[in-house]
This record gives sequence, structure tokens and C-alpha cells, in this order.
Amino acid sequence: MSVSLPRYVYTPTAPTHFTLNDGKQMPAIGFGCYLVEPGQTALDAAIEALKCGYRHIDTAQLYANERDVGMAIKQVGVKREEVFVTSKVWPTNYGYERAKQSVRDTLQLLDMPYVDLMLLHAPGNDRHKRHEAWRALEDLQAEGLIKSIGVSNFSIAHIQTLMESCKVTPAVNQVEIHPFLARQDLADYCRHEGILIQAYSPLAKAKQMKNKTLIRMAEEYKVTPAQIMIRWCLQKGYSPLPKSVTPSRIRENLDVYRDGFELSQEDVALLDALDAYFVTGWDPIQDHKV
Repeated sequence: MSVSLPRYVYTPTAPTHFTLNDGKQMPAIGFGCYLVEPGQTALDAAIEALKCGYRHIDTAQLYANERDVGMAIKQVGVKREEVFVTSKVWPTNYGYERAKQSVRDTLQLLDMPYVDLMLLHAPGNDRHKRHEAWRALEDLQAEGLIKSIGVSNFSIAHIQTLMESCKVTPAVNQVEIHPFLARQDLADYCRHEGILIQAYSPLAKAKQMKNKTLIRMAEEYKVTPAQIMIRWCLQKGYSPLPKSVTPSRIRENLDVYRDGFELSQEDVALLDALDAYFVTGWDPIQDHKV
């Protein structure tokens, strides 16, 4: 029997926080750390983001800048409980014991007693190890070392297979999403299951900034094309993770809640129509075995 999935319903509002399916609160916009060079560059960028008001930072074992994120939070002096920190287990660390140890290593690098959200970074091609890694996250969540658990780069089929055996439904699915890569079927499925979509590369790695529709809208709303794309994510109910190491752009990417800046229903539809399955990086959703 086919199931009718809930479709996106237009809203002019942009949430500042999301409530995950486990009841935890997460700031809507996160500062992405992918390809932010480990060391001083990552430290300076994270410090700038925190000073600008970001209270959600997204890192990963792969990025090799977890230590820098932890140091930035301490140097700025923000209370640990006021910052939402996400990291991810890389597929080479899948399997039960290996995944558990990798999370403990992450906590040591962050110098934190817990991480707010831990994701499986991608499905990988070994289903058994993937599911064992998820079981490890479930157990670490029960121990209090992880507050919320989720997945990244998972297709509908990957999630369905995982949910056949898991005890905890993923709180989020972090995937590449922007107007040029809408993934509407996946977004609708996740909404139906209560799984929040996090959008990495929400600016399409700046590869579409000269798009005529984006430029026209930016001029009409008196904002930047990047702010149009971030606002689109928020009004679609997604949590965007914009990344930059330039202080002015770090500030700009957070400045999307100004009075009067609401994308109309017509403009959201025009942005939706830009969808061309434009992938800017890898695509485990298509490429990793179920």
C-alpha cells in the first residue's frame, strides 16, 4: 500500500531553533567546518562564528578540526551548554567497538564531556558495520556521552533498512540540499518520519551565485544571493550549515532574520524550480550500497 507523504507547506517564517524528535532543541543555523583547514584557520573561523552569535557548530572526524572547535568555545568563553556541537563518525570507524572508541576520541579532541549530536557520516558499503555503528551510538546516547544521534548522506532506502533494526529513530539526516539540489522526495520522507533535514553546502559551494533568478531576488529583497539560499532552507524547514572563513561572510550568513525579509510563496516556488540535481561534492545517497 502506498503512503501519502506530507508535502512542503509554505511558511513565511524562519525558525531560530528546531525541536528534534527526541525533544532536544537545536539552533537552526549552524556554522559548517567542512574544508576549514585544521589549526589556526579553523580556530579563528570558529571564534569569529561564536563572536557573531552562532551557537551551533558542525564538525566531523574527517575534518580534523574537532580540537579547534573545542578550543574556540573555551577561548570565547561561551558556556558549554549554550553551544550545540555536532560531529560525525567516519565509515572507516564503523562497527560497534570501533565506533564507540571513535566517539570517545572525538570527545577527547573536543575536550567535552558530551557531544550534542553525533551522526553516521555516510552509509558506507558494509551494511552490518553501519548498523553496528548505529547500535554503538544508541548505547553511547543511553550513557549520556551523546545527546542526540542521526545520520548523514542517507537515502530513503538507507534509512528504511536502518529502521528495521534500530531502537532509536535518527533525529536528523544531514545531506547536501539547496535550490539546485532539492531532494524533495527525501525531504518529504524525512518529514513523515520526524527526521529533521540538515542542509550542508546550502550555498552550493558558491557555484551558482551568478544565477539570474538568485541575483534578481537578492536585488529585490536587498540581500545577498547567499542570504536568499539560506532563507530558502529555513522557510523549507531545513537547518542550513553555511561555511566560510571570511569574517564578513560569516556574519552575513547569520543575518537572515531581519524584519521584512520573508521569501514570498511565489519566490520559494521559483527557487524550487531551479532544482537540477546539481551535486557539488560526493553523493553517497546514490553511490553507497543499501
